[in-house]
Amino acid sequence: MKKYLFLSLLIGSNAFAQLTSDKTPAQKDIDQAKICGGIAEIFKIKGTWKKTPSGDNIIFPDKTFPSSQYSQVFTRLEKVLPMLKEAIPDLGGFDPVWYRSINSNSLVANGPVPSRFTSYLYEYYCNDNLKKILLAVETAAKVDICFNDSHWFENKIDTWNIDGDGKMIPVYQMPDTLGKWKGSRVYELKQSAGTTERIVVLGHNREMPWHVLTQKQYLTGYKNHLERKRKEQLDGHNTYIKKARENIANMQTSKALTADQRKSIVEKLEKQLRDFENTTLQKQIAATEKMYNDQVKPVNDYVDTASSETLSQQAVLDVKSNIAFKGYFVRQGNAGIKLITFTSSYFNKALPRYVPQYMVVYWRWSPNPSNLKFAKQFEENFPLEKLQALIDK
Repeated sequence: MKKYLFLSLLIGSNAFAQLTSDKTPAQKDIDQAKICGGIAEIFKIKGTWKKTPSGDNIIFPDKTFPSSQYSQVFTRLEKVLPMLKEAIPDLGGFDPVWYRSINSNSLVANGPVPSRFTSYLYEYYCNDNLKKILLAVETAAKVDICFNDSHWFENKIDTWNIDGDGKMIPVYQMPDTLGKWKGSRVYELKQSAGTTERIVVLGHNREMPWHVLTQKQYLTGYKNHLERKRKEQLDGHNTYIKKARENIANMQTSKALTADQRKSIVEKLEKQLRDFENTTLQKQIAATEKMYNDQVKPVNDYVDTASSETLSQQAVLDVKSNIAFKGYFVRQGNAGIKLITFTSSYFNKALPRYVPQYMVVYWRWSPNPSNLKFAKQFEENFPLEKLQALIDK
């Protein structure tokens, strides 16, 4: 009973907080804390905001962006810290550190430069061996405020030719949607066991920097993907034969072997190659062609019967499809898989490259008491509207 009373006090009445902080505090943490006087004693220790000793992170930055303009990026990232201090006013039970980073390429050529403001919130805990409260050296509690950086939103599927024009475009799977938070859609990640991960994306004029594939684009890309895989498998057979013949030729001229040894080995290799060409190869080609035909048939059948209006709708796949087309799409209102591509038309090329044109807010936590306290404060207090106001500035 005491555990659930503690949970209700910790989570509060905020509807979204109840939805996201849906795990009870780990009983082992509550029991362990009793050795040091209980959770309340841990919460009495107040942390302070500190920059990491290693400083800012500039690793593999976009080479086309001049280092003389890094200060412009960092100046904008600095505006995030006051927002986090506003969002997490009570640091009882954890100690946050932060740093800024520039470490990846723009999504589009000469586009806005990706950067991040990262904060880890290290929790205090009761060490049952020393019977004293210590600061953890690792933590699941984290906030990433990403400018022009889709890292947390990217789950790359492959590179597809979605328009039939030969242009290969990266295709990503959109994370599952969870609900809304402060007026913005919330996405759920399922990457780390034992932690809860959430994402919100902010764009200018409430637009997003990606485009959901239409049914036609998905079917075109998927069919071209199948054809490419088919060709790769068939080419693989030819490669095997070519290498086998090269190996035979090398054996025939090998000076490391005697004439009898060369003859014996070459005869065995030639027999293996004949057996492959006369028997195994045909079976493998037939299996490859059958697999391709079975997979491409529902695509052709659907395209032959669907109207142009239907094909222009968003492609929403069954969650059990594993990206493969099963002959149908599900309704947009139902749970399903959507594939996206990031589009250059979203970006305003007249703006300097250091200006944030979209943002990704990522936060995560584990079910220990300090992490849940952080998640509750962040979700209730973070001034999302202030962050939104930094876009295009």
